[in-house]
Amino acid sequence: MNVKELYESMGLPPLLDGTIRTAEDWERTRRPALLRLLEEQEYGIRPLERPQGVQYTVTGEETGPKGIRRRDIAVLIPNPHGGDALRIRAYLYLPQENAGPRAAFMMLNMRWNPAFDAKPPFPGMENYFAYQAVTARGYALVSVNVDDAAADADDGFHNGVFSLFDGERNATSWGVLSAWGWAASRVLDYLETDPEVDAARVAVLGHSRLGKAALWAGARDSRFAMVIANSSGCGGAGISRDTRAETIEAITRNFPHWFCGNYRQWGNREHEAPFDQHTVLAMVAPRLLYVQSSAEDPFCYTPNEYRGAAATAPVYRLYGYAGLGDAVAQPLIDRPVHGDRVGYHVREGGHNLKLADWNWFMDFADTRL
Repeated sequence: MNVKELYESMGLPPLLDGTIRTAEDWERTRRPALLRLLEEQEYGIRPLERPQGVQYTVTGEETGPKGIRRRDIAVLIPNPHGGDALRIRAYLYLPQENAGPRAAFMMLNMRWNPAFDAKPPFPGMENYFAYQAVTARGYALVSVNVDDAAADADDGFHNGVFSLFDGERNATSWGVLSAWGWAASRVLDYLETDPEVDAARVAVLGHSRLGKAALWAGARDSRFAMVIANSSGCGGAGISRDTRAETIEAITRNFPHWFCGNYRQWGNREHEAPFDQHTVLAMVAPRLLYVQSSAEDPFCYTPNEYRGAAATAPVYRLYGYAGLGDAVAQPLIDRPVHGDRVGYHVREGGHNLKLADWNWFMDFADTRL
């Protein structure tokens, strides 16, 4: 199967129309129109991008195992209503030596922002936040506490960033995934001020629901040089038109706060939607894109995440890149496919982020980021 046959077999809406011939055409007209469609129909419209009066605090630096340095950072967002500022915490891990501005991975976290002597709270998570492996390869690693921006709760959007900037909500108002992505952008604002991080070479990464948020963060904020969606499934990298895993109906029923209200209308009507997740993935072009799947993941139908990544090829071609190429054949387990700007692998095992995933992400980034 080639990319054209993939579109035909799955009934995917085209990314390009007959008027888009060049990358300039894409950026001037088509990309903004599709981005607006995704805002209004899936993730919601952000009311504010870069607030005025933001302050940063760095509460010290300590050296931990293997000489890794950690800085605790807080991004303080002024409250327009006069109350306390919103604090978004982040933790920056750096190799011992100061080698000047270095590329970085930004990971969205909610369960665990580890101290040096802390152990992960769940079995099997020892390498979930692989700061030792990442810094050993010469990268910085920043962990963003997305809970500070918005709680993962259907509580009427009265917490975090929503309490600061939302007025009367409607069917296009932003959901929690968008708020988490917004928090990632605010931490990227800080990284632009840190002399040891090259803010032009930052990869944003998330796992599961945070993979969805990382993907939308990278789609919205073109400053991210690389976007990694790990086991992101429905509402992430997985094509929704194939309903053999989690569906729009199920995800909007179980997690209505993740999306804007309009998204639920596409439950059981996936084939009628004028977009699918390849649309979100294509917003990353021509930057680096990486999609990960797990072979035994009950939440994701693995081929649909690969097909989502492969279907971005028409947009990458506008910039002179092949993406994942024209042949669409599901890769073998533990055999990464690394194209010129798009990477993919399916790992043996279940719904998780493991050291093997990190190593393949870094292999891809080493020669591209």
